[in-house]
Amino acid sequence: MRNSKIAGLGFLCACLVVFIHLPMGEVAPQSAAWWFRELFVRGVCQIAVPFFFVVSGFFLGRHADEENCWKVAMGKRLRTLALPYAIWSFLYFLFVHLIIAAANIVAHRSLAANMFADGLAKTVVHYSGLDFTSFPALTPLWYIRALLVFVILTPVLVWLLKRCPKTFVAAVFAIGMALDAIFPVESVMGSFFHFGFPVWGLAYFLFGLVIGMNGGMSVRRGQAVVAFAGAVVFMAAGCLFAENIMVSTISKHLLRPCLLIAVWYFWPSSFGAYGGAFALFLLHPFAYAVLRFFVPLPQTLIGAVAYASAAIVFSLFVAWFLRRFASRFAVVAFGGRV
Repeated sequence: MRNSKIAGLGFLCACLVVFIHLPMGEVAPQSAAWWFRELFVRGVCQIAVPFFFVVSGFFLGRHADEENCWKVAMGKRLRTLALPYAIWSFLYFLFVHLIIAAANIVAHRSLAANMFADGLAKTVVHYSGLDFTSFPALTPLWYIRALLVFVILTPVLVWLLKRCPKTFVAAVFAIGMALDAIFPVESVMGSFFHFGFPVWGLAYFLFGLVIGMNGGMSVRRGQAVVAFAGAVVFMAAGCLFAENIMVSTISKHLLRPCLLIAVWYFWPSSFGAYGGAFALFLLHPFAYAVLRFFVPLPQTLIGAVAYASAAIVFSLFVAWFLRRFASRFAVVAFGGRV
């Protein structure tokens, strides 16, 4: 796996995450906006988080046999993941409550009205992400939370992978798919297995570990073509049987690896590396919150693309501004990433 290609695809997948979280208004069935949501947002974009899990596992797996690998990895992840997690959780808490305070002033209410509506303890748990049966207030942080858990478990995972790599990865993938099909994501158990301890995400993390431990992986053109054909079939099945939860869930899970393999092969290395992926990943919810104050939720294809594009541009601008005028803070808040 080439680092420049990983960086380029990392930026692409960060953009896809922005589209995954795109808030949309009521869209007419079978309209262009509806197909955009079903095929792109709920289809193509779903490779983004699996890609991040694979890459995270890959970079850990490359050093799995080195002395003190786990201690070094934990120390690094505390700086690059845990610290940004804490910083942006707190900043999002301040951001939301400043908005509430501003709304109170405009409405001539008490400044503290509607603050801590669920009680201080529940508010802290919600913004800190300590409730593993839900995602944190700053939604993308569920991925960082899960990744930190996986990193903690890495010594055990590596030990198991050295004994039965293919069987272990396949079994975890199948279990993750089964749990997702059995428990609706709206339920407590479904939310836990999707956002708290995502077994499906663990399968991709394990796959990345295997690739790293084996020095990389090459994909041949024939394999990429077959994977792309499979992705088309599974995407079509997901749309045609959208009302059947079991079929649509299985189709979604089989779509991800197929599309991921195809995109990895066909993505041109000449596109190079792009900075700002992690910043975009963290900042786009702030951008959407601001946009919702000034722009109605999109209901058309052009509106949806423009809305998400504006969030991307806004997030990248804020990241640039922080790096330019608050460089020390940016280094810490973005985990040392460019």
